Amino acid sequence: IPPVPGAACVLDECVTDCPTCAGDTCENAAHPQHCVEGSTSWNQTRDWACVCDPPSDGRAVAAAVPACLLDECAASCTTATCAKGLCEGYLQECFDPNPQGAVGDWLCTCTNKAATAVVQIGAQAQCTYNECDAPAGNPCGEGQSCTDRHTGEKDLQDFECKCQAPATGSGVGTPAVCSLDECEHVCDTCANDACTQASPPQRCVETGFSITAVGDWVCECIS
Repeated sequence: IPPVPGAACVLDECVTDCPTCAGDTCENAAHPQHCVEGSTSWNQTRDWACVCDPPSDGRAVAAAVPACLLDECAASCTTATCAKGLCEGYLQECFDPNPQGAVGDWLCTCTNKAATAVVQIGAQAQCTYNECDAPAGNPCGEGQSCTDRHTGEKDLQDFECKCQAPATGSGVGTPAVCSLDECEHVCDTCANDACTQASPPQRCVETGFSITAVGDWVCECIS
């Protein structure tokens, strides 16, 4: 009688129905993973490895759990929780503060780093930027007031400059060109009253209009 061959014994440590097997170890990790058995030979143990499930990335570690990374802002991320495209649609930048942590914790951030941002997890940031408060100082320069009419992050060069009274003039996105008509505006050196109250009354004529040229007005006789 020919001998009966022995049974071909196999051991798949990745099955999840025994306390010493590895399937549960991988599947219960913080980031989704799956177990890969190196060899199903019954006498080769602890040759299994956990492998990160896409789109997570991480190196397989024999008989251990790898650190799977999921940067939801990476260009390679294509799942519904990934956010690079969403933030770029808002003309903002995407930032994942914890690629080793939970999903859905990404942020959209302002592209203008000088902007004031109110960020919300998984949503568009509310970015405001007042050009009049720019780090470089008042863009209108000394002696002019600045008003930013629209403070959106992308609303640039729309600030309004106005000359301080009694000078007049305004500019949008650029300093105003100021002029001073001493015959029209009331100030310590203005001249309209001096001319009109003369006897006989005369008219005041400004000759320069420069804000630095004070006292260049003249009285002319009224014909």
